[in-house]
Amino acid sequence: MEVWFFGSAKATNVTAKDNGGKPVTLTLTYKKAISDITDNAIVLDITCKVAENLAVPYSRVTDAYGGYCKTPSPTLPGATAKAAGNSTAANKTRRYLNATNKTTPSEYKINMFV
Repeated sequence: MEVWFFGSAKATNVTAKDNGGKPVTLTLTYKKAISDITDNAIVLDITCKVAENLAVPYSRVTDAYGGYCKTPSPTLPGATAKAAGNSTAANKTRRYLNATNKTTPSEYKINMFV
């Protein structure tokens, strides 16, 4: 960046007065079945496109589990159980719900934070 055109040699931190710099929740709704857990790679691709269109750094647009463009979600449910490798202990503590109402949702929502 050239300093002579509205620039500065020092980094500037700008906080919007309207929201005080708080993260904004963005909910995308799809008619096609998509899960932010099982289809997390697709969700991260969406965060890439949102960041590009908003012209913000990739790390600024995250999914509900802290992942962003080309960076896997660190708190994705099920990721810690696989990493632990102790499936016998996990199976003993696992509980199952008997779901009798099997309705198909008409909309699938994905939450992101900007």
